[in-house]
Amino acid sequence: MRKQLLLVGVAVLVFAAAMLGFVFLLSSIATGLRAHPTGKIVATRVDANGAVVEQLMREESHSETFIPIGPHGSSKRVSNYKCKYFLVVPGQPRPVNPILEARGDQWQDVEYGVGWMPVQGAPKWVMAGFDNDLKRSGHFVNIKILDGSGQVLSRQYPYVPDWTNSEPSYRFENGNHNVVFRTSGGFDSYDVVTDSVAPWKKP
Repeated sequence: MRKQLLLVGVAVLVFAAAMLGFVFLLSSIATGLRAHPTGKIVATRVDANGAVVEQLMREESHSETFIPIGPHGSSKRVSNYKCKYFLVVPGQPRPVNPILEARGDQWQDVEYGVGWMPVQGAPKWVMAGFDNDLKRSGHFVNIKILDGSGQVLSRQYPYVPDWTNSEPSYRFENGNHNVVFRTSGGFDSYDVVTDSVAPWKKP
């Protein structure tokens, strides 16, 4: 009799443990996602009078998913970073749909340089920075162009750094229409609007 009661008790404990693990699994999947969105203006377009006509807002979110890896409540935390870009017009509500969505680390190779800048006279935004991909040899300037429909154009060009000169190896000119970068033969100029490269000519 005692042996039967002991077996029943063990079975009850095993069943309770299994149910506890199942509930933990469900709760981890259902409530393990924690989002923390934050938004900020990263670029501003002004008219000839200096009035703000359009702004580019980036909303970053950090989510954490807890995945159970053991029967005793242990779990693995998986972090995800995402960012959304919105075109905001002063005096109007922020659009519900972003013009661009990307991983939070997708633009890090560019944004540590010069962030998004408006292209004067064109519905485009441009940013540039250095390519930090250590798997490739050489030096590259990484240029990205965003238009009003959310399309992103990426361009990379080799540049020659001048370690004796404190000036940056690239710069923006002509209302951000051009990105000028140093080459072995002098300077080249990338035209954001025409998507073309030509030798730079001093104004």
